[in-house]
Amino acid sequence: MEARNLTIKAQHLPGRKNHRADALSRLERAGDYEIKDEALEEVHAQLKVRPTLDAFAFKRNHKVERLCGVSSPIAEDGLTVPWSNECVLAHPQIPLIPMVIRKAQMENARAIILLPSWKG
Repeated sequence: MEARNLTIKAQHLPGRKNHRADALSRLERAGDYEIKDEALEEVHAQLKVRPTLDAFAFKRNHKVERLCGVSSPIAEDGLTVPWSNECVLAHPQIPLIPMVIRKAQMENARAIILLPSWKG
C-alpha cells in the first residue's frame, strides 16, 4: 500500500452514532445473508474469471465448490490457507476486511473481494 501511497485507518464509532453499519455488522455476524447469484454472475462476466475457492462461507451459502468455513475439510478460516495458486472469492466479515486485503497483497493473490458499499 505504501507504493500506492494509500493508508487504511480503522476507527470505532459507537452503534448509536452509526446505525446502518451497526445493523449490517450484526446481521453479517448472524450469517443470515449471502451474495445474490445474479450479482456474482455479473462480477464473473465483467472480470472474466471464476473463483476456485470461497474463503469465507457456510455450507448453505457457498458460491464455489471448494470452500473454507465451519466444518470445511480445507479449513475453517480462509486466512489460514495459501491463496497463491487460487482465484479466491472473499466476502469476509466486516472486522476481517483489512486482514483479507493485506493477505491478498502479501501473497500477490488473484482475489475477488466483495465489500459492503455504504452511502452517506
